[in-house]
Amino acid sequence: MTNPGGSATTGWTYNVPPSASNSTLTIAASIIPQNTTTSLTATIKNSSGNPLANDLVTFTSSKTSVATAPTAITNSNGVATTTVTGIFPGTATITASADGTNVSQTATVTVTAPDVSVGSSQTGLIATLTFTSPGTLGSTLALSQRASNTDFTYDSSTCSAGTAYPSGANCKVTYSFNPKAPGLRLGAIVMETNSGTVLGTTYVSGIGVGPQAEVFPGASTSIPTSGEIATNVVTDALGNVFYGGAYTGVYKWSIGATTSVTDVDIYGLAVDGAGNLLLSTNGFNGTVAGVYELINGTGAPKTIVTFSNSETPSGNMAFDGFGNLYVPLTNEIGKTAAGTNVMTTITAPSGAVVSGLAVDSAGDVFFVDNAHGNMDEIAAGGTSVTTVAAGLSNAYGVAVDAAGNLYVSSFNAMQRLAAGTYAQTSLTGLRGYDLSIDSSGTLWMAQLSGVVEENRTVGATLSFSSDGGVEV
Repeated sequence: MTNPGGSATTGWTYNVPPSASNSTLTIAASIIPQNTTTSLTATIKNSSGNPLANDLVTFTSSKTSVATAPTAITNSNGVATTTVTGIFPGTATITASADGTNVSQTATVTVTAPDVSVGSSQTGLIATLTFTSPGTLGSTLALSQRASNTDFTYDSSTCSAGTAYPSGANCKVTYSFNPKAPGLRLGAIVMETNSGTVLGTTYVSGIGVGPQAEVFPGASTSIPTSGEIATNVVTDALGNVFYGGAYTGVYKWSIGATTSVTDVDIYGLAVDGAGNLLLSTNGFNGTVAGVYELINGTGAPKTIVTFSNSETPSGNMAFDGFGNLYVPLTNEIGKTAAGTNVMTTITAPSGAVVSGLAVDSAGDVFFVDNAHGNMDEIAAGGTSVTTVAAGLSNAYGVAVDAAGNLYVSSFNAMQRLAAGTYAQTSLTGLRGYDLSIDSSGTLWMAQLSGVVEENRTVGATLSFSSDGGVEV
């Protein structure tokens, strides 16, 4: 049942007989946005079917950093109602237990990232940050893919600057979400020493709501390489462009200058909410096949997860709003849950060759099946694969914009798949390998001998007024 305003109500029914082994219980799941509440109810009846009034029902959460629920007392109808508060994006299991019995049941509560109109702000958001390294706290930063105080701003913390904290210590951080553009916005709360050493990171996200101007094709600008092969490209919010490929390594283009980042041969790239660069490799140049991280896009690669002998990376990676990383592997999709170094896999259709993927603001995963010429989808939180478009010739990579439109790179011509209908439009003259869409909505494509920037908002100057309206 859904309450007015969109909050869901979940109900349990307990039949409490003399023997708990004969008890019954029903349950449903709940989805709520961060910083909102929803009601959960438990109905308790005795073996004769009569409601039990004034009985204590204990509601406990498996992750109090995600959702909380206090205990409640049944009314005259045997109904106990608790208020679940969505603290932080993620999934928690709420367990209800009836006092005086061993009867209990669970429900899954999913807390989603907040939806906020572009030009507006949601304050009072809370994140729990754990120190992964000991040290003296210097500052707390709110980042949006390396850019500070843009989509996310830091407000306060229970941890104090100048205080030494051990590894494993926790802080409650209050922050605000102020989207500067539509679509999924990835960010991070980072605590570091005065010298810049990272002590702990918590990834945050939100969804900017608002119209997006689209004039496509727009004006194209080429970033020439110096003989390097460019098959993959991503950007951060500071305007840095990272590109590379197999047998090439990774390079960074910034304000007209190109520098080498690493000589590790790569098959996929991604940038997380803190602006760290992630790369997938098949194990060349002395590295073990897996996903590696370069803090702020520099330094030595740090291992995130390694692949088995049967797993081969095959294109750009992507994050969802919960901080989970999705990795295209030739015959399957790898998923590394936020904050872990363990990868699970979702099997692609028989005979499929996965060559790139993207994740939309709802958490749906789209990937190219190069062998069958299909665009396939895995619904948020699921494992089943559905084909949403066919007939994609020589398809390679995919990117998704804030409106949900998909852009599929090809050696023939790029295809645009309209949001919802997936109707195909051929974009003549745009050919290449992997591609990505940056936080401003600009599309980037790797074209072997260079990288192309395709400005999709040419012809209209799009800005947002302080009341959330659009000024063109």
